[in-house]
Amino acid sequence: MSIELHALRRIALTEEAGGAFATDVTGSATYLDLPFQEGTANLTLNLPELDAQVAQQRIDARNQIVFGPKSAELSVTVPLGATGVAAGDGSDSPAFDDQALLLLLKIVFGGANDENTGGDVTSAAASYQLIGSPAGWDGGESIGWVNSAGVFEARSVRGLAATTIQLKDQLSATPTASDVLYAGTTIHPTANPLTSIQMIVEGAEQDDRWLLMGGQVTSAPAITVALGEIPTISFTITFANWASEPSAAITVADYGTFTPVAYTGSLRAINGVASGSISGVCLDAATINLAMNSPVYTPVRSGCGTNTIKRYRRNRAVPFCTLTAHIPYEDTSWFTERDDGEYYGLTIQIGTVAGFVVLLEVPKAQVTNVQLIDEGGLAYQAVTFSATTDSFTTQADDADIQYAAFRLHFL
Repeated sequence: MSIELHALRRIALTEEAGGAFATDVTGSATYLDLPFQEGTANLTLNLPELDAQVAQQRIDARNQIVFGPKSAELSVTVPLGATGVAAGDGSDSPAFDDQALLLLLKIVFGGANDENTGGDVTSAAASYQLIGSPAGWDGGESIGWVNSAGVFEARSVRGLAATTIQLKDQLSATPTASDVLYAGTTIHPTANPLTSIQMIVEGAEQDDRWLLMGGQVTSAPAITVALGEIPTISFTITFANWASEPSAAITVADYGTFTPVAYTGSLRAINGVASGSISGVCLDAATINLAMNSPVYTPVRSGCGTNTIKRYRRNRAVPFCTLTAHIPYEDTSWFTERDDGEYYGLTIQIGTVAGFVVLLEVPKAQVTNVQLIDEGGLAYQAVTFSATTDSFTTQADDADIQYAAFRLHFL
């Protein structure tokens, strides 16, 4: 009898194309290893017990159980890490299908833009208006620049006018000619994603190998960002089908250049970003709570589908997210912003070195609540921002990225 360690596990994933929902592609697809946190993967293989409730004649008798359609559920937490790929002058931004986390995010959110190439500054009219070479950036994407102190500054792009790159938030200084501009890969929501998740889950026991097919998130991902800690993102994925894979030794995972990064604290709020010349303010936030309500999917039921599921459809859940920041209470300014219905653009930068940066962006959010709180004995206030669609980005390749209510940038 073999007794194996439950903690020794591997998860690999691939993308099921639209029209190939819950189709076994193990014979042809490439599966990428997901760098999940040890002990967080919980798999449930469902085979519902259905009771016909046929009348019995003895007090303890029970009729035979009938089994319903298969399904599975996997909950897992992944460090919200960087790609380890710096796309400087002449280098392409990280490909979303090269790393498991980016691929999973693309399937869940629906959109990914990884078609940019790093360049350099030809000239700069101001710290928010750059002329770059080559000119390939569009609104809703991201750009990075290293300041004189050697710190990487990530910014969201408002739009492109000829060769002029307009930023939503000013850099700390005006770049000079030949300064490197780093390209990023952007994950963003789309209205109706058509692809789905397929995973292989393995344990140390050779018969502990499972293929999960036709998957999508049925509750919104949960993102945790805490000062001095490694941010995480948690998924709950429901699958339309599962099968036992042939016996084999557990595969040794290859996580590539994936790199976890600690959050040291850069939450910027930009008011009036429509003008394109506003400098964002770094909020002294002791705590950030980013609560996601989207994306979330509903199964489309059909007898023509797999175990009664034809596909998953993204559902409406608003606000897309809320962000609550605990900041020192100094005056009634945030109460005034709430009363005036003010909107802000918000960014959370994780990491300060090219190739090791994740930028979370809530492009447009209304101040909806302000409350006085005790933060470790100090007088603070909890300021809540509720996301809506972006109206500050002026130009983009497509409407989905231009009007996105949330974006993740990897630079």
